[in-house]
Amino acid sequence: MAPLATFLKVSSVFAILTGTGDVLDGLKITERLTGVALPIDSPAAVLADNHFRFLGAYWAGYGAMLWWVSNDLTSRRVPLAILGGIFFVSGIRRSISAAFYGMPGVAFGVATAVEFVVPPAVWLLGGW
Repeated sequence: MAPLATFLKVSSVFAILTGTGDVLDGLKITERLTGVALPIDSPAAVLADNHFRFLGAYWAGYGAMLWWVSNDLTSRRVPLAILGGIFFVSGIRRSISAAFYGMPGVAFGVATAVEFVVPPAVWLLGGW
């Protein structure tokens, strides 16, 4: 298996596992990452948990699509480009949030950097 396909498969497994964890645990992961428990009866916490679980399903689905794409990089270049564009835009979105509210932790800063660096790197390594 080519190194790029292997990298994409590992990335897809990460997305599937973390997305599934978000669906199952909701805001509990943010409590573990930040050390701050949100009041469960708060309307804001209820809304955030709802969104977190909803978006976790999309992140897991993103991982499944990435796995599918990585099985045939030659004929699935357009879907890979779309996934890369979505990933890059998520870095922009995360940066906008950080500008308004600050970065919630080092892990999120690393995630933002990855979202900006990986799509162009995949594009270059893929020979496009």
